[in-house]
Order: sequence, then C-alpha cells, then structure tokens
Amino acid sequence: MINAISKSSRKILGTFTYGWEELGYYTKWLHGDKELAKKLKGPALELGGIQSEYSEILLEKFKELIEDENYRERLKEHYHLFKKRLREIRDEDLCLCGSSKQWQDCCAKLHDKLGAFAEDEHDIPIKPNLGRNDPCHCGSGKKYKKCCCSRDEGLNNPLEK
Repeated sequence: MINAISKSSRKILGTFTYGWEELGYYTKWLHGDKELAKKLKGPALELGGIQSEYSEILLEKFKELIEDENYRERLKEHYHLFKKRLREIRDEDLCLCGSSKQWQDCCAKLHDKLGAFAEDEHDIPIKPNLGRNDPCHCGSGKKYKKCCCSRDEGLNNPLEK
C-alpha cells in the first residue's frame, strides 16, 4: 500500500496498491467478482484505503512512476520480502517474552493468524471496517449501505455482528 500525502496539509490524498498476484488470486479474494479483480491486477486504488477527489489523477501519476522497470522490480522485491518475513515470524516461537497463561494464549492466537496468512494468503477475505453511513470502499462515492452493503451481506460482514 502506498499513500500519496499532501505536503501542505499532511493529509492522505490517495492510497494505491500494486497487484503482483495472478488474476485468479484476486477473483477468489473478491468472492468471484472478476471485473473488480481485473482492476486490482497491477496499479489500482486501494479498496479500503483513504481516497479523495484527487485519487484518480494521482493514480495516473503513480502508473507513470512505475513504468520505470527498476522501480517496479524494487517494489516487487519488497512485496516478496514482506511475505517471506511473515512466514518466518509464523515459524518462530513468539512466546519467549512472557510466561503467563494470558500472554501464551495471546501469542498462540497471533501465531495462528500469522500462520494462516503465511501458509495460504489466497484465503484472506475482505473485511471492510466501516459503518453503514461511511463512504463505500469501492470508491463509488455512495454510502456503503446504498452501494456494496447488500452485496457483502452474505460474506460474514462485520457490520452485521
């Protein structure tokens, strides 16, 4: 995830991502939405990221920036190093720092979560953390309840809990 930040206000004007995975990964991640999956392959607006009226323009500038093969390969290398480190963390004993039962339970839960992510990152569901009246994560500009809420209802939506 890459944030474009205003120099003057220090506010995030856009959040971008670069989809390195195969198209099938994004299709599965989006529960079969092939059209949206195509938008996530390569440079795209981050679905759960902060966006502004400048996001689309800034995305085009980001695309121009990553036309440089060296820069794109550097980003890709960092992506793969991050995934590798997650796998390493999963394999380390995370409970060396504490001996209480509560601490060990906490470490076990964290280890399980990291392990699940590192073993099969293809099963990561989208869980937007937004309320019904927040702007929709798809970037349409509509309220979530008037846009993707009905589509997300059957997907273990955190808003229904």
